[in-house]
Amino acid sequence: KNPADSEKQGLGLGLAITRRLSEMLEHPLDVRSELNRGSVFSVTVPRHRGQVRTMNKGKTWQPAGNLSGITVLYLENSPDSLEAMSALLGNWGCRVIACTAYEQAVEEVQKNQKLIDMVLADYRLDESQSGLDFLNFVADLGADITGVLVTAEQEIAIKSAAIENGHVFLAKPVEPAALRAILTRLANMRNMREVLN
Repeated sequence: KNPADSEKQGLGLGLAITRRLSEMLEHPLDVRSELNRGSVFSVTVPRHRGQVRTMNKGKTWQPAGNLSGITVLYLENSPDSLEAMSALLGNWGCRVIACTAYEQAVEEVQKNQKLIDMVLADYRLDESQSGLDFLNFVADLGADITGVLVTAEQEIAIKSAAIENGHVFLAKPVEPAALRAILTRLANMRNMREVLN
C-alpha cells in the first residue's frame, strides 16, 4: 500500500462542482472550519411551497461543446476518485476506460491504442511505477494520445518532468473547467483532422 494514500484528499471535484452550481443557482455556499476538527460545508436552498412542474423528458441538458466520441483512459488507484472522475467525464459524453492498476492500464492501451484520445494518470500509484512512468510508456508507443498527469504532489521536479516529456500537468484539486478546456481543444483537433482527411 502506498504510504501517501492516507494524505490524499481526492480530486476535489465534488466541492468544485457544488460551488459552481451554487453560484449558478444563486444559493449561498458556506464553510465552517475548526482547527484539528474539520470543516462543514452547507448550501442554503430556499423553501418552495408552489406547485411542482414536471420537465419534458424529451429535453435533457447538455454542456456546451460536443465531447462525444472522445475516449479517455483514467489510471487512478483510489476507487472514489476514479468513480468521481469517470462520472464527470461520462456526463460530458466521453467514453471512459477506468483502470485502478498500472498493468491493467498497460493492457488497455495495448488493446485499444487506436481508440484512446487521452490518458489521465494520477502520479501516486500502489505499484513501484508512477503515473508519469505510465504516460511516458504511452508516449513511447508513438500513438497520438494526449497525456495528462494529475497529482496533489507539490514538487516542482514532478511538474517539470511531466511538461518536459510533453504531457499536460493538472494539480489536485482538479478544476473541471481546466479539464474541460483540454478535452474541448482535443475534440476540436480531432474534428479538424477528420475534415482534412
